[in-house]
Order: sequence, then C-alpha cells, then structure tokens
Amino acid sequence: IQHVNLLTDRTLRPLLLQSDCVALFNFYSAAFPKSGNAAKQATAILDVGADNTNLVVCSDQGVWFRSMPRGGDDLNRALMRRFEISFASAEQIKRRPVKAKRVSSLQDVWEPIFNHTLKDVQDSLLAYETTHRKRPVARLLCCGGGLGALGLQRRLLGM
Repeated sequence: IQHVNLLTDRTLRPLLLQSDCVALFNFYSAAFPKSGNAAKQATAILDVGADNTNLVVCSDQGVWFRSMPRGGDDLNRALMRRFEISFASAEQIKRRPVKAKRVSSLQDVWEPIFNHTLKDVQDSLLAYETTHRKRPVARLLCCGGGLGALGLQRRLLGM
C-alpha cells in the first residue's frame, strides 16, 4: 500500500504491481527455459535481502514462495550491538571482515543469525516438498546483497 500511495500522491496511476517473489519467478522463467526431464524438476531461488529472505520455488507447475523475516541487516545490527559501532561500519565489516579488529569474534556474533536463517530455509524447503512430492527441488540458486556476509554462502551450500 505504501508503494502505491507514493505513486498516487504524484498523480501516477499504477496499472500493475509485481512482488519480489513473482519478479524472481519471471526472471527465472525467461532466463532458464525448461524442456524434457529438466521441466519435471523444481529450482529454488534464495534471495537474501537487507530486511528479509525470500525462497521462490519454480517449476513447470508454477511458483511457490515464502518470505522469512531475516536479512543482511540483521547481521549489521548484531555487529552494532556487540562492538558499539555505526551501521556503516558494521556494513564494511560484513563485506570485508578481514579489516575488522576482532575477526575471531565475528563468528560468535553471526552464528546465531546464520543458524536461524538456515533453519528458516530448511523448514521452508520441507514445507514445499511436503506439498509438492512430485516436483522435488533439484537445485538452489542464491542471490541478494545479504549473501555478502562471510560464510553465509558456504553454510547454505552445506545444507
């Protein structure tokens, strides 16, 4: 509603709105056309954003998605609390942890957030696969700025 109000306040009338999840599905459908056996498999796209994480499962049967309330900014806020630093400094440490004064303690700060994120993703994949047994997820594609946190990609690949 807020996004629509921004437009209508400026006398613009939107004809179409698209959610992040539907936009990812549309991108995937255009970029990776499927045929043959590949069409019977599902692909999950994990988009780790600043405020939330979206899991979008694409198959020839359509799209299934779930949004989770954790994102890259959760890591920044944890760093800010632990080290009493600004958001900008936390973002720099998240992107280049080797520049941090206390690199060894970063894992202690991030580990609980990583664990919650991974559990959310695993629970979401289980929910999808419980209701879509004939279209199991064959691969996971990851995107989003939140993936810039050291170790998150590695943890996702190890699921």
